[in-house]
Amino acid sequence: MISGSGQQNRDEEILGYHPFLVLSDYLTRRGIAVLRVDDRGAGGSTGNFSEATSEDFAGDVLSGIEYLKSREEIDASRIGLIGHSEGGLIAPIVAVESNDVAFIVMMAGLVSQAKRFCTSRVTLSPEQKE
Repeated sequence: MISGSGQQNRDEEILGYHPFLVLSDYLTRRGIAVLRVDDRGAGGSTGNFSEATSEDFAGDVLSGIEYLKSREEIDASRIGLIGHSEGGLIAPIVAVESNDVAFIVMMAGLVSQAKRFCTSRVTLSPEQKE
């Protein structure tokens, strides 16, 4: 599960609601393994969130995929990504980088002003910004 913009804990807690906790509970009760992680510097995680880019977050997700592949109880051919908000931007980036992604689910992915959002998170050349 890939959280949205802003530093999030593994539950993606917002205003007392824990959408990733609820969703992961639903999925695991149906036999689907779920990996949830705290964003850089949140909860039990280290790192500097404020200096990270979408590319860095994609790297974090790729590391999660490698971890899942190392677990014998995980079917490596069925690893998928669920991305919420900015996570809906990160999931396709990761899917392009990794042949190990079987599917992606985008929840409330970016639909407007995506170019401006992307340029605030990723360093682009002047030609790419146009």
